[in-house]
Amino acid sequence: GVFLFFLFLSQGRECVLTINMLEFVPTVGEAALPDDACHRLIKGPDGDQNSVHLAAYLDFDKHQQFSFLTVQLHRQRVFVKHVANKSANKHHLVDFTMDKDAVMGLWMKDNGESFIRHSPITGTFNGNSVWSTVTPDNQAPSSVQVFDTQEPRETYMAAIFLPGRFSARAIQRAAESSGLSTGVATDLHFSSMTELRSIISVTVAAEITHAAPAYEMKPDDYRALQISCWQHFYSTCQQYQELEDRPLGLFSHSSSGLAGVVLQGGLSFIRSCENLEMVYLSREPLLHDQMPGLTSFPVRGLTTNMTDILAVLYACRDIAAQFPACSFEQLNSTLEQGADPAPIIQAAFASLYEDRKESVGQQEAIEEAVARLLDVPLFDAFNSLHYILDSQCMAIEIMELSNTSHDPDRALWCQRIFSSSLATLYLSGSCRQLCHTRRLICRDMLFGVYAVLQHRNEIGLPNQDCWSLASDGLTRTTQLLRA
Repeated sequence: GVFLFFLFLSQGRECVLTINMLEFVPTVGEAALPDDACHRLIKGPDGDQNSVHLAAYLDFDKHQQFSFLTVQLHRQRVFVKHVANKSANKHHLVDFTMDKDAVMGLWMKDNGESFIRHSPITGTFNGNSVWSTVTPDNQAPSSVQVFDTQEPRETYMAAIFLPGRFSARAIQRAAESSGLSTGVATDLHFSSMTELRSIISVTVAAEITHAAPAYEMKPDDYRALQISCWQHFYSTCQQYQELEDRPLGLFSHSSSGLAGVVLQGGLSFIRSCENLEMVYLSREPLLHDQMPGLTSFPVRGLTTNMTDILAVLYACRDIAAQFPACSFEQLNSTLEQGADPAPIIQAAFASLYEDRKESVGQQEAIEEAVARLLDVPLFDAFNSLHYILDSQCMAIEIMELSNTSHDPDRALWCQRIFSSSLATLYLSGSCRQLCHTRRLICRDMLFGVYAVLQHRNEIGLPNQDCWSLASDGLTRTTQLLRA
């Protein structure tokens, strides 16, 4: 009925300390741990030569918790200090790790879905433990939009080989599966991504030939067959990539703070979000007074209240969320071709307002968000956002990713590793995600501006303000989105 922790000396193997971990459990009336419960004890980063940090996970029938201890050696005597308790969720804990200030856990739900959360060791809010969900990297969309002017093969090849979307192993296994289904043997050995692209092209072409009827097909029917076969191969890549991305455990480096997930097909690094990402990726709106770090936004020379900037950002995000994903895909395709995105935005609004009965919920959400936009100094906030998202300021943010002067241990570690492929992968992934977030914010700002113009008569927006939004706001936002 107890959970004992024994501390042994490395020399002589003498047990110098025995602790009943239940002494640190505040719950009354729950004095025993189930025999089949999941209990873990890990050693954290060293505080100094005479102390060590420990974290214990205790799995009770009715609740789960972490207990954090510091074991200190003073004058040849061992002392234990209980630092904090932190409650956890009821799902199955796969693994957890800790650094000097925070703990991070990997849990799995009953349906097999896994998720990662982290929390400061001593942080609470209204007496409750504060856990934040780790946002995964951009997930691949379930389908690829192919427009009439695009070639299916080229469009799907660009989507499949988009950096960071599918691993080479997932693509190779999808090609093996496709070859088995068509009965066409293909040499799947490759030494470069160019050779792999050729293999995929041959594999899908064989699948198209295998699925085509004996009679001659009309051009539209053959194009539909091409899209169907390429979509099937794309979906197969997704299935194998899901297996590759299955998390198995966590790891962390005590000196550098670098943490990551051990996946079935490799490693995935976890890093702290930059301010821009933190604001945009948070599911719940964040207040300025709850996030002092937001003051590090590069808004030099501007006096706009950061709370106003956040309000505009969230309102624009809520407006863009009312439109289907196909509108965003068309917008991306238009920008890649160097065309004007205005017709795509106008068509999206026109489609939404065609049938007022079907889209009444989306319209009300847009109107509510537009009302929130008008409660703040809209133009000042937009100008600040344009400045924040400017390429020069983005370069400053990216440079700060490698700024380690504030932490000597991390600086030393970075000196050793920044010339390696690991550092290249870490920094390039950070920059890619940061630029992707910037693009999403620009896109949402564009939808927000059009929403205000769409409702200018109902809200009584002066003509001068309409002209400023149309001529300045739209132009600048479009330029940022294209960058």
